[in-house]
Amino acid sequence: MPDGKALVVLQGDMREQNFWRLDLASKRLSRLTDPKPGFGTRSFDISLDGTQMLFDRYRENADVALITLPPR
Repeated sequence: MPDGKALVVLQGDMREQNFWRLDLASKRLSRLTDPKPGFGTRSFDISLDGTQMLFDRYRENADVALITLPPR
């Protein structure tokens, strides 16, 4: 975290991962997320001020589709 007093860590198996805040002084973990199981996370980033987090979620055998809409 920006103040240097905590870390954000990702823990859990590939299908049930949660983000946790680790307070470096007390060594206490606090859960930050509780998403639906079945998805994995590969990467994440935290804003410079520590107020926002961006992360991806993926699922095996997921479909990706490109839909081209007709011009208006």
